[in-house]
Amino acid sequence: MRKQLLAAWVLGLALLPTAALAHAVLVKSIPAQRSSLTESPPRVELWFNERLEPAYSRASVTDEAGT
Repeated sequence: MRKQLLAAWVLGLALLPTAALAHAVLVKSIPAQRSSLTESPPRVELWFNERLEPAYSRASVTDEAGT
């Protein structure tokens, strides 16, 4: 009985989807992520570990007040 319970638990874990497979992850940005700048950069560049779906993607740049 104990082996069956353990086998069912391991199988259940194996069937769970992982977050890494479901979402793109930011791997690099210019300027650096969460950096504070004294003036606006000429451009912002973002690199992700996979292609983004434009309909479900967005990016925002804010000032020190968060607006």
